[in-house]
Amino acid sequence: AWYSRYLKDAAPGFKLMVSEEPKPEIYDHSDYISDGQVDIWLPVLHHYNPAISHDRKKNHGEDTWIYFLHGTRPPYFNPITLDHPGIESKLTGWFLWKYRIGGIAYYSLNNWSKNPWTDPMTSSHNGDLFMLYPPSETNMPISYGANNHRFVPSIRFELMRDSLEDYEYFYVMNDSSQPRVNVVNAPDAQVDKIIKGVASYTRDSQFMYNLRRLIGLYIGGEIAAIPDIAPAAAHPRAKGSPGNYY
Repeated sequence: AWYSRYLKDAAPGFKLMVSEEPKPEIYDHSDYISDGQVDIWLPVLHHYNPAISHDRKKNHGEDTWIYFLHGTRPPYFNPITLDHPGIESKLTGWFLWKYRIGGIAYYSLNNWSKNPWTDPMTSSHNGDLFMLYPPSETNMPISYGANNHRFVPSIRFELMRDSLEDYEYFYVMNDSSQPRVNVVNAPDAQVDKIIKGVASYTRDSQFMYNLRRLIGLYIGGEIAAIPDIAPAAAHPRAKGSPGNYY
């Protein structure tokens, strides 16, 4: 609170991101004297509280992004590590729209202190420190320009890109507007079919791809409405009464 106050005094146009969830210990502190002293709050997903973040956005003009750690474990999704299913990377854009989150941050795209091609494990988890691979599978330097100056993206990175393209679908469907907090936006009914809650998601990849196909047809004017589809039940007991098998 003290730091944000005097930073704003010295450089009012300088945006400040704090890697903490918005919490009263900071924004209700006596040194936190004006809205927007912290421009962007950055909670790790498993500390994210939508109600508080939405209040800070709507009533105080403060945005929230999210980030992930290797400790972001089930029931939360995690697009970062190799130890989570690929569908979790595809959830990213849908989650950002659902909760009106302004962006994501990640602290280590290319830590190649050891060769990730052959040794991806760090502290008993895989892939946490890299989303890009070195161009040489031996992790040795290559000749300048030998691969047209391109990194090697991980599958996780490409699936996350797919999810952000889905976000662009929602943006177009919403009259080329970002979603607003506490306002029903046009794509919400479709996004809710994939993101049920902060720790509850539809993991049926085929259903997701079919839904995004229908959204694309709707945006392109090829269908007049998006059918109200639902994923197939994944367990026989989910089909019967009372229908609440988990």
